[in-house]
Amino acid sequence: MSEVLVVIPDYGDKHGVTRKNLRILGDKPLISYSIKVAKKSEFKPDIIVSTNDIEIINICKKMNVAYTERPNQLDGDDVTLDPIVHHALSYQEKIKNKTYDLVITLQATSPLLKVQTLDEAIKSFLDSEYDTYVSAINRPHLAWHEKNGEFYPLFEKRENRKYLPKHLEENGTFVISNRQIVTAESRFGKRVYVFEISKQEGLEILSLDDWMIAESVLNRRNILIRLEGYKEIGMGHIYRGLQLASALFEHNVFFAVSEKSKLAVEKITERGYECHVIKSNKEVPDIIRKCKVNILVNDILDTDKAYIDTIKECDCRVVNLEDLGSGIQSADVVINDLYSKQNDLPNCYWGQKYYCLKDEFLIAEPKEHSDEVKEVLMMFGGTDPCNITEKAICAIAQLKEEYKDVHYTVIMGAGNKNGAQVKKLADSKGLNITFRKDVSVVSEYMSKADVALSSQGRTMFELAHMTVPTVVIAQNKRELTHEFGYLANGFINLGLGENIDVSTIRETLTWLYRSPQIRKQIKMQMSGYQLEKGIHRVKKLILGEK
Repeated sequence: MSEVLVVIPDYGDKHGVTRKNLRILGDKPLISYSIKVAKKSEFKPDIIVSTNDIEIINICKKMNVAYTERPNQLDGDDVTLDPIVHHALSYQEKIKNKTYDLVITLQATSPLLKVQTLDEAIKSFLDSEYDTYVSAINRPHLAWHEKNGEFYPLFEKRENRKYLPKHLEENGTFVISNRQIVTAESRFGKRVYVFEISKQEGLEILSLDDWMIAESVLNRRNILIRLEGYKEIGMGHIYRGLQLASALFEHNVFFAVSEKSKLAVEKITERGYECHVIKSNKEVPDIIRKCKVNILVNDILDTDKAYIDTIKECDCRVVNLEDLGSGIQSADVVINDLYSKQNDLPNCYWGQKYYCLKDEFLIAEPKEHSDEVKEVLMMFGGTDPCNITEKAICAIAQLKEEYKDVHYTVIMGAGNKNGAQVKKLADSKGLNITFRKDVSVVSEYMSKADVALSSQGRTMFELAHMTVPTVVIAQNKRELTHEFGYLANGFINLGLGENIDVSTIRETLTWLYRSPQIRKQIKMQMSGYQLEKGIHRVKKLILGEK
């Protein structure tokens, strides 16, 4: 095997961040990252740090790597790396009484370099006929050159960035040189190869901004969201999972869903997230280990303690959403936004304070109160398994003559299999109704509504935020337990959809249409809820931040 020497120059205070090589990045001094990468290399290089700082020397001693104290003449601001590296090389060859085959300059200012990338570059170098490898990142852009006050393009044709040719920018993360070309004047031979690395690995800490980026990357966690989304339970879990993934953008987020959640797979992959399809929760620990998951978010309704205990054995933080099962005893955090407090467990968080309001509602404006009802919105979830929409249409058909000026908008989700049948029914009754399917910006319709009919899921929070007087009908018995959707919060709750008849819906709408003062009071009551910060609270709980 070739004799390899890694030289890590310590620059002290020269560039931007005071004593940066000693400052703690993440959980250790900046310079230790480069030392650690070099020590992990499969090429087993000798390592030497060039420094004039006693604290850096102490770090070298603790990490069991060699160091050389730089002479004063090599410590000025105008001194380049070449004589520093040559000095360290000469010192190490004398101490070790051997000659190296290649010399690698590894910068302490690039803490995000991976050992796999360094080893790949060394292998490539050894298989090549080049004298020097220099790391670079690709930054294609439209650039200009200035000469004597005139500007000249450094491109042949104006194109979108993705179509521009490579523009490899030397970043100094590492330079690999044949020993024979390393002198006090240069480490570059006549044959130079530019080795491309990722922008992340090529980050050089030259300023406080760079430092903050590095901190963010080092704090990045792998988060697995385990959810379900199919006809019987609707699309709410899917949309919440995607919203959380968006809010956790600075981390690596991916999903695990069961085979029956085809709707979830479609929506998740459509957004560009990695999605693991599993047969059962028994496969989750394998995904956690394989993907080095730090945090598991369960959005699968009630969990059992045995499942959560199995996950905890993987040294993984567990956060459960909408969970009333025995698993809450072992989870790190349980967030139940749909329910009021039901126990005194310190890991449980209850109520609408933790509802994750979609981003679109942060800029949406509620409609002003109108004594006359002109626009009614109907939404019964992504799948409407009880086909409540059909009952509602039959009810409004009986109101057609008395309220002929009322327009109805029906929003149906992608998983609604009764859409064609319901539309045919509406057409046969000649209703003033518009159907919309799988709407991406639902706030647009809520902002126009005087009254709404909705299932008792998460949509009711959005309607409350938009102060829309709403009649709620539960799709299943679990929705009935969502305590936000009752009169105390301004909702008219008709109970379980399968038990509701058409006349009940008709009579309730008639009363609401004829009661402008009641609707005005409901709007005022709903305007008191502040749901905007729920997503920030939930994000902190997921990450374990206070």
